[in-house]
Amino acid sequence: LAAASSRLPRLGTWIGGGAPLVVVEDGEMLDRRARRVGVSEADVMLSARKSQGIERLDQIRLAVVERTGDITVVPRDLGP
Repeated sequence: LAAASSRLPRLGTWIGGGAPLVVVEDGEMLDRRARRVGVSEADVMLSARKSQGIERLDQIRLAVVERTGDITVVPRDLGP
């Protein structure tokens, strides 16, 4: 957490207050929200690759920056 806060200064001020924040919805980056917490598309994609094996933004249904600074990724259901 300390490392993330030092790398992302705005994230440090947001952690501990406020609710989790959606930064990707239906494959679209919500730039204003992401900037508010200092999260980039690259940060989201790193988390998506590590947690879900996702390679493209359009494969993400939701990405949420949690109060801890972690990014939770929910994949899209792209069918069979």
